[in-house]
Amino acid sequence: MSLKRIIILSYFLFFTTVNYAQFFQEEICGHIGKTFSKNLSFRNYEKIKLHLDYCNYNPYIENIKYRIPVKFWIYRKSDGTGGLSEIQIKEHLRNLNHYHSTNNTGIRFYLRPDIEYIDKDRLFKLKYLNQAPFQTLKRKSKSCINIYVAEKLKMNRVFNIPKNFSGTYNSFSKGIIIAKGVSSSTLTHEIGHYLGLKHPHKHWKSKIKSEPVSRTRLIPGTNTLMCEKKGDGLCDTPAEPNLSNYTDDNCKYTGRNVKDKYGEEYKPATDNIMSYTKNRECRNNFTQEQIALMLYTASKNKYSKYWSDENKNFENYNFDYFEPDNTKNTASEIFLRTIQTHTFHEILTKSKKKQFYDRFDWLYFDLNTSKPQTYKITVSKSEYEFPKIKITVFFNEKIIQEKIIENIENEENILLYDISKGRYFINIQKISNYNKIKSYKIKVEKSK
Repeated sequence: MSLKRIIILSYFLFFTTVNYAQFFQEEICGHIGKTFSKNLSFRNYEKIKLHLDYCNYNPYIENIKYRIPVKFWIYRKSDGTGGLSEIQIKEHLRNLNHYHSTNNTGIRFYLRPDIEYIDKDRLFKLKYLNQAPFQTLKRKSKSCINIYVAEKLKMNRVFNIPKNFSGTYNSFSKGIIIAKGVSSSTLTHEIGHYLGLKHPHKHWKSKIKSEPVSRTRLIPGTNTLMCEKKGDGLCDTPAEPNLSNYTDDNCKYTGRNVKDKYGEEYKPATDNIMSYTKNRECRNNFTQEQIALMLYTASKNKYSKYWSDENKNFENYNFDYFEPDNTKNTASEIFLRTIQTHTFHEILTKSKKKQFYDRFDWLYFDLNTSKPQTYKITVSKSEYEFPKIKITVFFNEKIIQEKIIENIENEENILLYDISKGRYFINIQKISNYNKIKSYKIKVEKSK
């Protein structure tokens, strides 16, 4: 590649990653670039609302429209130490799906099992400008959202720009980079950018592009609302200043007498996931128009037909609430006398060389008993076809029970004789070859 092309590419990557007008201490999202897809006519208040009707969205009924796979790229030291753990990856996925579930966005996310680790000291703490953008181009997989996690996302202090960032979205490479240890809402915020959302405070200091507080103020000489064209382009997200400067640790708005350019005081929400509240844990809400825009953006993605509920194989990607749980480190707890429903499902990948399937579930339960007692594991049918499975129970790395189950009529029991206090792990392996979605129910209780 010629020097001229390298300079041009570097310049482009910089300006698709960095929004220098929004830098502040702690979290820097750094997002800039197109977020309303190529169809700019969609930046219309009525069309956004109509999209919810178009996709038969019901805010009162859970109806999943898209299941999107995500892939993690973890940066560690050259000796393989450090980096995000599998348990922390699971926590990120649980938080991400929690925010989308409680807001009933119609979108869910599941983990691709091919987590990749980059063991290089020089990349352990990624440099925001001259390393991070290129990493999102060099390392990426198709048909999924690529998420890169470094120990820190750093930049030398120049032009009053802070040294550390929490996350960023690059609209050119479509990659999301976050630092280890970020808030529970940061990944959801960055994926919000991936799905078309902007910050509600976008351009709030601009004399031309700032969004007015009034929702009825028109662009002069037109019938177009200003809130459709300015700020984040949405009318049900209140205009706001950068809330990192105007909220406290208890999520209260502190910006009294802070006004827009028309003299109206801001009255922002302090719970929007796309905002910059001082306390990031304040963020837990998407508005209806934000949901509409995310669904629209997903519908325009090149892999939409594979993610969408209109895909004839959509049901085969139906993952259960407890995932990811395909390794011992990510085992889900099962409480005594409670029933859990688990699925084995397909995992989307467009690579000709790889095809992934969910074939392992790991569970654990804790016993706090004063004397040895017999417990039983009960396995039964669920909504989908029952798989042929192999169940293995471990205690202190030792196998204490093992059984293959297939074609059960009602339920099957596995007895654990005279077990004592401690933590027990259960591995459920799908050993049937047929890859259509399968499911089962499982319960652990004291044997009568």
